Amino acid sequence: MTQATRTRQAIKWRDAVLMLPAAAWAGAIFYFSDQSNPSGPVIGGGDKDLLLSTEILHIAEFAILAALLWGGVRLGLHLRIKSSISIRRELRIIAATAAFGLLYGISDELHQSTVEGRIASASDVLLDVVGIMLTLTVVIALIALLNRRKVE
Repeated sequence: MTQATRTRQAIKWRDAVLMLPAAAWAGAIFYFSDQSNPSGPVIGGGDKDLLLSTEILHIAEFAILAALLWGGVRLGLHLRIKSSISIRRELRIIAATAAFGLLYGISDELHQSTVEGRIASASDVLLDVVGIMLTLTVVIALIALLNRRKVE
């Protein structure tokens, strides 16, 4: 086995390890979606308050998923190329994160439609997208701030 082959294999393992937090979080989302009677934190005591709670939970769980996805891909790429990442690549990472998050949100709702006592909801997918976009908006703002500081 040549040194180049060993290096490529090491990169693949490192990339896989960097994605473990996102995979674990996606597994947690799957687990809670598989519960017939989900119980979680409730804000207040009425039905409207419970609805607000599930809305916030959808946004939060997919905001965290987006952060973990973006971070794993971004760090893996940075370690691989050992230099700064171009704006074009940054935007590709952000787009890939958004696309994967959306697809996972859709698959999560499809999965829920097969669980007794649960229903699939397009509004839940929209809440998932809100969480993803909130995280990616923060990411874009941080990248812009860091690039601005480099120029000054």
